[in-house]
Order: sequence, then C-alpha cells, then structure tokens
Amino acid sequence: MAKFDRKKFRNSLQQNKQVQEFEQELEGGEKTLLEKFLTKISYKIQENRIRVLFSLVFIFVILSSLIAIGEYSKYKEKQAILESEKLEKKIEKLSESDPSRLKEMEGFL
Repeated sequence: MAKFDRKKFRNSLQQNKQVQEFEQELEGGEKTLLEKFLTKISYKIQENRIRVLFSLVFIFVILSSLIAIGEYSKYKEKQAILESEKLEKKIEKLSESDPSRLKEMEGFL
C-alpha cells in the first residue's frame, strides 16, 4: 500500500482552490471580453512563470546579439572605407609610370 503524501495532497488542494477561484472570477461580475482575456493571460503567466522568464531572457539575448553584430559590421565597413580613401590619396600623389604605385595597390589587397 502506498504511503499517503500530505505535501502532494495539500498542493493539489491548493491548486484546485486556485482554479475554482479563477473560474469564479471569470464567471462572476460584469467583465468585458478584454478583461476576461487579460485575466486568462495573467493566470497563464502565473502558472508558467519560469518559462515566461526564460523566454524573455532568450529574446533579449537574441536581440542584443543582433544589434551588436550589426554595429560591428558598420564599424568594420567604416574602417575599410577609411583605408581605401588613404590608398586613393597615396595613389593620386604618385605618377602613373611609378612602379611603387602598383606595389601600393597590391599591398592593399
């Protein structure tokens, strides 16, 4: 014969009581459709508090990493533009027949 677990029994009674209170709250009173909907959502969030928290943290991490990647690519693009402008200025100063001009171009690549 299985041993009676008081803690589980107490928890199940408490959960049943909460469900009954929630159902009475939805049925009783003059609530609009929106109020009932928001009450249901808040109840579901209370039931799944850990999952909701982890999903919000996950979404925050994903969004922040996407922003960081975008900013890093803009930074690298600006650096490349500055380097190419420096090379263009150097090449313009050198004459076309100068062999060091080709070496500068090859060095950039």
